[in-house]
Amino acid sequence: MLKKIVTNTLILSSSLIATGCVTEDARGVLVGGFSAAMPTVTSIAIPASQDGEYHFHYGFRQEDSVCLLTGEIPTPRIPFFEPCDGLRGTGRVSCNDGRTLNLQWLLTSCQGGYGRSDEGAESGFFFGFGGSEEMARDQLRKARHED
Repeated sequence: MLKKIVTNTLILSSSLIATGCVTEDARGVLVGGFSAAMPTVTSIAIPASQDGEYHFHYGFRQEDSVCLLTGEIPTPRIPFFEPCDGLRGTGRVSCNDGRTLNLQWLLTSCQGGYGRSDEGAESGFFFGFGGSEEMARDQLRKARHED
């Protein structure tokens, strides 16, 4: 019973937390999952920021597990003031089944990008994000085929 309550609370409260100096929310879609599972599709929003620090936290269900995707966005290179292409960052995916993987992500434009776990394709986690589900799935394909 407690596991069910914690799982539902995590999913319901797992919106993106971001702060900084943008005046409009950014919205999009994240598609991702572990290499052996069907990808999960999640709507995302980056709220307008206020204090210059950016962090993201997304909860999602992957098969029988609940996972949390978290990460940092390097503040000195926020893409609102310079080209977005090439902005990189780190993150982590942690699940209630004990899996925890470190992640690397890359913006390919101001509208999207992709990421993957450091551990590799065999037991890895891959994700893509963009302004639409189609764009996010295209970015996911890039994450799965990156050398």
